[in-house]
Amino acid sequence: GAVRIFTGAVLPPRADAVVMQEDAVEGPDGVAFHHAPAVGSHVRRRGQDLREGARVLGAGTLLGPGEVAALAAQGVAEVELFRRPRVAVLSTGDELWEGEGPPPAGRILDANGPALAAAIEDAGCEAVVLRRAPDALAPLTTSVRDGLRADALVISGGVSVGDHDLVHLALRDAGVRAEFWKVDLKPGKPLTFGTAGRTPVFGLPGNPVSAWVTFEVFVRPALRRMLGHPDPHRAFVEVTLAAAATHATGRTELARARLDWSTGAPRATLLAQQGSGQLTSLLDVDALVRLPADRAAFEVGETLPALVLRPAHASSVSFDRVSFDRACLDPAAPQRPRP
Repeated sequence: GAVRIFTGAVLPPRADAVVMQEDAVEGPDGVAFHHAPAVGSHVRRRGQDLREGARVLGAGTLLGPGEVAALAAQGVAEVELFRRPRVAVLSTGDELWEGEGPPPAGRILDANGPALAAAIEDAGCEAVVLRRAPDALAPLTTSVRDGLRADALVISGGVSVGDHDLVHLALRDAGVRAEFWKVDLKPGKPLTFGTAGRTPVFGLPGNPVSAWVTFEVFVRPALRRMLGHPDPHRAFVEVTLAAAATHATGRTELARARLDWSTGAPRATLLAQQGSGQLTSLLDVDALVRLPADRAAFEVGETLPALVLRPAHASSVSFDRVSFDRACLDPAAPQRPRP
């Protein structure tokens, strides 16, 4: 015998197969099938997805649509989460212009503040952008104290050795304990890090590229750890150089590169512009290739480690929006005009 049921329903007693409606014809004398059903066809057995006592999700899991669906299917309406850290962003420098219109002579627009705020949000945290701090100790110290109300503080500029680099003194006066200053890295040497109780404080270089690179290497993993990620670091992969490259010895360099994944193993092309102030070199960067400090020249085809910033599909797959739209439309429906 046959019983009509709908998708997702529990099988009636003694039923051991399901036939799709498209493969069945209902007549006055019963139901006829186009093909004889096999035992177990189109049946989802109890425990096939999750067995009793199995763990659905563990601590440190990032919740996406799939994870939420798995929880909802088990009747779990609430779970304990890590709160999104609030991360204060403080740009420093008398040269920064916050007024309307183009900056006057000797002043520049702040690129670090918006860039770091975007990077913080991308890392999963909440960015709190503070008002620009001048190169004067008292107001700079006040700004640092304001930033310490957040869960973490990221400062750009004022961390080197110039007469107007006062961040070290402001951190001291605000009660921040210095942990280290300077790293053997290019770009990004004058990086400083300290703590105020449980609040981490990162002082990044003022050059935009240096600020971005040091954020990726030092700040982003720390923020991801604060979010509860068990493995907060981006992946390092081995890449093959598509062209010969050189760099100045003495410091490890993280060179911006684009990756070609079409041949399977990624091939890296280093960008021609590697200056710490060349903002356009941050456009469409796929990876940071590690050039060792003790070597000046690298050959075509040489293998080097690279910190991957974008997964393979984001940098190598060409997405045809028109073809996708048409493939998803009913073939008999009229096509929409493209803008």
